[in-house]
Amino acid sequence: MLIFTSKQIDELMSIIDMHHFMFIGTNIDPKYLSTEEQSILRKSGIDIDKYRGRTGKIEEAFAFGILSSANSDARVKGMQYKEFKKFISSKNYIPLTFKEMAAIDHLKYQAHADIKTMSDRIKSDLSNIMLDKDKAYMTKFEEIKRDAAIKVVEMRGTVRDMVSEIGLKTGKWEMDLGRMAEYTLHNAYEEGRAAELERSGGEEILVYKDVYPGACKHCIKHYLTAGFGSRPVIFKLSELRANGTNVGKKVGAWQATLGSLHPHCRCTVNELPSGSTWDDEKGRFVMGKSSIKSEKVRNRKKISVKIGDEEYMV
Repeated sequence: MLIFTSKQIDELMSIIDMHHFMFIGTNIDPKYLSTEEQSILRKSGIDIDKYRGRTGKIEEAFAFGILSSANSDARVKGMQYKEFKKFISSKNYIPLTFKEMAAIDHLKYQAHADIKTMSDRIKSDLSNIMLDKDKAYMTKFEEIKRDAAIKVVEMRGTVRDMVSEIGLKTGKWEMDLGRMAEYTLHNAYEEGRAAELERSGGEEILVYKDVYPGACKHCIKHYLTAGFGSRPVIFKLSELRANGTNVGKKVGAWQATLGSLHPHCRCTVNELPSGSTWDDEKGRFVMGKSSIKSEKVRNRKKISVKIGDEEYMV
């Protein structure tokens, strides 16, 4: 006798799916759900259509990034969160360009894919726990075939073990979801900051990353020239964008990125002030004769130039 029937296991998997569909529909946008997924929610009594066109957390983070980079915008100074949310929902804060709207769409698609991957992993974990416990339960009763009372006691113990394992896994699932949400929202915030910088200086604008106290060795390595507190590495905004993300890459293959270098990264992109130089004592850029302008941007690829019969790499 199995602890769970195939039908019961299917019902549990459907519940997991429904919760993730609901999360996507309410926190990202119903349009990222398939017709079948939307139908499942409607059959469960959820009016998913009322969430269409709402300003979600990703749009909020993107808008906050724009406004934090354009911090001189008098319209948002002293705003409370509710006022800020109403302000960006009106779409009056800054009309978004086609490229910026595409960036938001990309962030949403990525979040949808990440949540779907996590949902599949949860179902796989749950299925493995149930199957393992069923196998353990059946093995015991091949060895011990007594009265019905023993079966009840043994089954209770097996179910208790199963619940305990699921409890431990639940903590990990919650942590993974929280980490995923933080990663997605920080990337949206950084994209918003970059969008505002690009408006004023173009995609070749020089930028650097603020690396905060407590940053990991990876952020220090990729964004600072000589350890914590040293002058930041200077990049072109286009270069950081071109590096994409480090999702799925081994640590040794990580590159400096516009968004989070890794899931817990909070380093923030900033414009290199024109005519500034780094002050080691103050730990920041100050206005004055700059040695930065003539410095080559790190990771710049060399190109081949042919003059007559001679070829040079510059």
